[in-house]
Amino acid sequence: MILGARAISGGGLEVIYQMKTLAQSRYVVSLAVALSFVASAHGQVLIVDNLAASRSISSSASVFDTQWEANKFVTDSHSYRLKSVSLLMDSASIPANSFQVEVRSDAGRQPGEVLAILSGSSNPKIADIYSYFTTSRVILGPDTPYWIVASVRTGNGEYSWNFASDQSFVGVGQLGGWSESINGGATWSDEEVAFPSQFSVVGEIVPEPSSCVLIVLGLAAIGFQKSSCFARYLRTRN
Repeated sequence: MILGARAISGGGLEVIYQMKTLAQSRYVVSLAVALSFVASAHGQVLIVDNLAASRSISSSASVFDTQWEANKFVTDSHSYRLKSVSLLMDSASIPANSFQVEVRSDAGRQPGEVLAILSGSSNPKIADIYSYFTTSRVILGPDTPYWIVASVRTGNGEYSWNFASDQSFVGVGQLGGWSESINGGATWSDEEVAFPSQFSVVGEIVPEPSSCVLIVLGLAAIGFQKSSCFARYLRTRN
């Protein structure tokens, strides 16, 4: 049956449909790749690190069941997803598999609420750098102080967290001072700037919402343009 000079056969419509489907698939893949790029473009950032700072011989603070040690750091103008915290430890006096590292909020020159308990070695008995990681999504806000807290929660273990003899550090954030609790975290001393504990904090920049929106809008415009082109093509062929 002849449908007319401008009509397209069934096979022709199928080819056009397949072409449109392929273009849409490529658009979806492009969108996914773009969003993935936005999420990972910034990579990991060293927020603060004083692991290489100068230190005196036997300059370490004891950490045991009643005596906990903490040190503050401050982020820069970005938000970060916390990736890892590393501590420079000295040889343990009494290793007992009971060492714990936390990230806490700031309560005015003292550690505040627990934000995360990090996973890593519970027995840092040999002098070395030990890294601890988050098991949940922990977001560090911009220009915000936080505390790294080292403690022994059970048993009679005693560990040693090194401290530096100066305030030198590298990273995009700021190195704060230390605080100490002598009653198992019930109360804390006010922040002291001299002789900060030695540690590093690594984060991943959280993409600004505007970046994601611009990418999505740009690709959506491209997708709309492609759909319009196919629609015009079908009208001219019918």
